[in-house]
Amino acid sequence: MTSYRKLFQNCITLLLLGLFASACGGGQLGVHKKPYTSLSLPNTNETLVYVFREGRFTGSGRKMGVIANDTYKAVLTNGSFSQFIVTDSETEIVCQIAPSLAHYRIQNRGGQIVYLLCGISMSGMTIEEIDKLKANELLDKLDYTEIDVQNRKAKVNFKTYIDNLYK
Repeated sequence: MTSYRKLFQNCITLLLLGLFASACGGGQLGVHKKPYTSLSLPNTNETLVYVFREGRFTGSGRKMGVIANDTYKAVLTNGSFSQFIVTDSETEIVCQIAPSLAHYRIQNRGGQIVYLLCGISMSGMTIEEIDKLKANELLDKLDYTEIDVQNRKAKVNFKTYIDNLYK
């Protein structure tokens, strides 16, 4: 009976170590909580993008990468948000917790602000545009994060990849 107890304890220890290791991932871009200060309003050739991730139990230990076309712009922890500027007239925004992802295309929105809500559920990743009222509610209750490593390229240009899917 003691050997089963020892085996059970070893299995629990390995499980906890595995959970700890997976929760510590995503540190390559240096994500940090910081005091929130709004970026200035975008020029006519720029779009200001806010991405939000509400606090949920599902996927709470995983960090979510936010990619614009082929460049990491943010990393969202559970219950956080970030902001960045894009300058292309068409930009594919991807929220990713490997291997799952969700994407949203921003088209011809120069001089505007776009608010996106990214999430993870038992059925997969989601991303949707929300209105300013909902965004303001989230700004008040979520933590602001930034990454230290700016402009790191992703392994895939998601705009090109998704364009090729629908040809």
